[in-house]
Amino acid sequence: MDRDISQVPVPVSLRKKLYRAGFSKFDCFQPSQAEKLSQELEIKEEEAKRLVEKVRGYSWQTALDVFRPITAFELLRREQTARYISTGSTRLDSILGGGIALGRITEFSGVPGVGKTQLCLQLCVNVQTPENLQGIHGEAVFIDTEGGFYLERIKDIAEGMIGQLSEHTDGRLKLDVDTILKRIFYVRCHDFAEVVASVHQIEQMLNEEETRIKLIIIDSIAAPFRYAFENIALRSRILNGLMQTLVHIAVEKSVAVVVSNQMTTRINPGEEGQLIPALGTSWGHSCGTRVNLFWKNESRMAFLFKSPSQPENMAPYTITRDSGSV
Repeated sequence: MDRDISQVPVPVSLRKKLYRAGFSKFDCFQPSQAEKLSQELEIKEEEAKRLVEKVRGYSWQTALDVFRPITAFELLRREQTARYISTGSTRLDSILGGGIALGRITEFSGVPGVGKTQLCLQLCVNVQTPENLQGIHGEAVFIDTEGGFYLERIKDIAEGMIGQLSEHTDGRLKLDVDTILKRIFYVRCHDFAEVVASVHQIEQMLNEEETRIKLIIIDSIAAPFRYAFENIALRSRILNGLMQTLVHIAVEKSVAVVVSNQMTTRINPGEEGQLIPALGTSWGHSCGTRVNLFWKNESRMAFLFKSPSQPENMAPYTITRDSGSV
């Protein structure tokens, strides 16, 4: 059972030690490894044995739930009844097939300043559009790894959306800026362990009947992982485990997961450097929908280059004061 331990509820400080010691998979927690675990974590062997029992017990209890198969008919039904969060740009929504789909992982990559965070902020507001106005009427969680969450920007976007929606409700819209802000949950993470722990906590929140969380943002996914590991194979394993959890959340809870990603340069012998999304091929394969945001002359462009249902396509978009994109 080669799964990441990201789903096991343990303190962040302990989880970080486990990752750094190489104990990141369920298969590492064998009874015979208790002595080694106690030495690596500098804890008593009895504590190590209890930790091994906790991880092994949790893995067997949840294995069938995490890997529950579904039929092709159910997949088709989900595709036909998919719900979308508008990006705020009709052109971008069009190439995405309607917007950001619930039940999927969507990645937006691009260079600094192209509008990744602005788009993420816009989605946090747009997910709250009332259902009678073809919206989701949901809540959002914003996991901030770079300090890019600007409250004043959110307020501008919220005021802009209220103004636009009021035109279609004859001024009877029951939504204000304070209400919008109360429906956005903010988490500041400083390293990869905090991101993994936060995603696990969100998964627990989604098990509560009262929650209306329909959007999870990670801005950006690259920042806490890109330079934190000398062992790239270990980084890939942890990222894969995180992605498994996010996919489970998206599919089972009908939540849209959006991650922003940085760019890196790929050098091929005898060729010029090429800008590509960071975190490597394995991460890229895990994302269902991938969009690259870039500059063309002085215009912002969005290039959809991977999608389970839409062809490759490109669309221009702009950033305005009262909306993230139009």
